[in-house]
Amino acid sequence: MIGVVPAMLTYYCRMKMPETGRYITIKEGNTKQIAIDMTRVLDIEIQVEQDKVVEFNATNYYPLRSNEF
Repeated sequence: MIGVVPAMLTYYCRMKMPETGRYITIKEGNTKQIAIDMTRVLDIEIQVEQDKVVEFNATNYYPLRSNEF
């Protein structure tokens, strides 16, 4: 039973970590959340540039059954 303690601590810490900006952009499209998370992590103000986000999403779209996937 003692062996479950490190696993539970790892699980708890992983659930508290913010997702990466790339994941949030591709899967959720939530650019405001990216800016908030990166501002908190880097301690600098980050502005959302919507035109770059649209361009990024257009070039990084991989359907499930594509060759790029």
